[in-house]
This record gives sequence, C-alpha cells and structure tokens, in this order.
Amino acid sequence: MNPSKLSFTIDNVPIKFDMFCSIMKARYDTTAEMYREETDIFEPKIIEGTNLNMEHINAYNKALEELKSFLDDIWASVEAIDFKTASHIENIDLRRIAFFYIGPAQMFNNIENKKKVDTFNFEPDNRESNIGDTYHLWSISPKELGFEDRRRDVFAIQFWCPSTHREYWATVDDREHFCQQGSYSVKDAVAWLCEITHDKKQIKEINRQGEVYTVTYDVKDSSELKPVTPYYLSGDEFFKLINQQT
Repeated sequence: MNPSKLSFTIDNVPIKFDMFCSIMKARYDTTAEMYREETDIFEPKIIEGTNLNMEHINAYNKALEELKSFLDDIWASVEAIDFKTASHIENIDLRRIAFFYIGPAQMFNNIENKKKVDTFNFEPDNRESNIGDTYHLWSISPKELGFEDRRRDVFAIQFWCPSTHREYWATVDDREHFCQQGSYSVKDAVAWLCEITHDKKQIKEINRQGEVYTVTYDVKDSSELKPVTPYYLSGDEFFKLINQQT
C-alpha cells in the first residue's frame, strides 16, 4: 500500500493520508477507538442513486481491511498534531477539522493569549469534598483560534468532573451580559449552558454529569409540566438547584 496516494474526506474537505493520521491520533490513542467512532470513514457506503454489485462491495471491503491492517501497523509511530501546528494550517476548513479532533481542553490550554476574568468555587452542602467544583471564565483572543476577521474575544468556561477529574471547556455567547467587562460572571455563564424549558417553580433539582445537565421536575406526571419559552436561570438560582455533580 502506497500511503502517498491515499486521501480521506471529512465534511467535504480532502485530507492527505499523513495529515489525516496526525489529526486522528490527536483524539484516538488506538485504531480500535478510531474505527468504532469514525464509522462514516471506516465502514462501506453505498452512494445514493447507484446500485453497487457484490463484486464492487467485496473489492471495497478488501481494500478497507488492507487499509485498517496498514493503520494498525503504523499507528504507534504516528505523531499527533498539536494545537500550535494546527493553528498554522492555511486551509481554514482543514484547520477547523484539526481543532475539532484536538479537542477544546488541549486547544484552550495551549493558548497563551487568554485572560481569566472570573472564578467560582462551588461548595455544596451535601458533599464533604468539593474537588473539581471550580469554574473559570476565560477571555481568548480570536486570532489565537484562527479567526482573523473577528474582533470580539471568544469566551469559554473551564471546569472539571468531580468524580473522574476530566477537564471540560465550553464556549459561551460573548454577547451575553456575563461576558461584558465590568459584569463578568462565570456562575451566570455556567447557568447559561443549561436551557430550561418549563416553569422554574416546578424544578426539583439539576444534576451535572461531565458537560451534560439533567433537570428533574417536582411533578407526579409529565402532564403537569408547564412549558414556557426556553430561558436560563441566574447563576445563584442554578447553583441552589444543583444536587449532584458526578
């Protein structure tokens, strides 16, 4: 197999073999993980409007297995792309794909031109330890993320899972009040991540698992819920309702 002749396509962006491997290695330590998650790439596809006969399908499957075997052999030697290298990719679409696979934790942690504008340490009454319940709001220069034409800073929350200690980053809308100088509020920014769709008087508790929030309502039957226009709680309201963070 001659890798120099191979290329892949993600979101209609052609990617040469070496770059593809480097980008994938940024997210996947093993090829097994990559095959499991990237099914659009590593499973046979039938193009709409055509009828591929078994000869074509078998040929595709054989080539796919040869590709996987080749990737298995070289994967340990593949060097993952880092944020600094990715930020210099000229093709903006390819750069965006590289940033996606690098992931926000590595990406934001490697940015030097950023400023911590607010911090909140959550100390729940129902748990002895508050490990991981620290939230930071960061202001980041758009040029650091490759947004050459953007003037406003990008704002992101940095937080951790209390049980696994996995680090998370989530971007928030820079037009919201909690991203304005003089009124920075990471508490309000965190609350903004959890959209509320029913009367807040009916909320029993809010649980967080990593970056996923679940709202439980104090009703006997779902028919009792009062739907409203989606909105967000204030930071104070939100953290009073947090029951557990795992």
